[in-house]
Amino acid sequence: MKKIFLNLMMSIIFVSISVVTKGQKDSSGVYMTSADFSNKKLTYGINCKKERHKIKLNSFFNRDYITVIHEGIKYNISKDSVFGFKTCNSSSYRIADKIDYTILNTDDSLLLYEFMPISAPKNPQLAVHKFSKGADGPMLDLTIENVKEIFPENHLFHDEVDNTFRSNNSLLSYDRYHKQYKLVRLFIKYTNGN
Repeated sequence: MKKIFLNLMMSIIFVSISVVTKGQKDSSGVYMTSADFSNKKLTYGINCKKERHKIKLNSFFNRDYITVIHEGIKYNISKDSVFGFKTCNSSSYRIADKIDYTILNTDDSLLLYEFMPISAPKNPQLAVHKFSKGADGPMLDLTIENVKEIFPENHLFHDEVDNTFRSNNSLLSYDRYHKQYKLVRLFIKYTNGN
């Protein structure tokens, strides 16, 4: 009974601390779920122009939780129970397998991710790129073959992918005129049936 009461109280405290900061470019906080990310709902959210807090990833020591210091109170949150977070510099991240991937295009339905491993200058490591169909979709390696699996039966889509992208690296080509990744533009074209 005592454990149930304690869990209930922790839930009430957690919900009361949850702050929704919609559409603010100068906000920071934690996205607890993919729906929170899609709706731009931040838990432990702040307005960066007026407030300060810390989000520590604890990656250096390979810990399985992030630490949020919000309003002077320290919270350790399991990385498995968090979708991601947003920093005061407007960068958003998705946490998967205890790794924080930068979300390259936060407002699109096909999300592209990048992780830059820490490496020595004499032995640089390449960035890891992934994608997901929607915020709630599984993250897959960004390869031409995996991209074709978005629409497995649509051979016109496959042909256009082959004609537009010559290598896996070219999947990150950016269309400056449309201010959008070419892959995302192609995805939208076939999602909308055009």
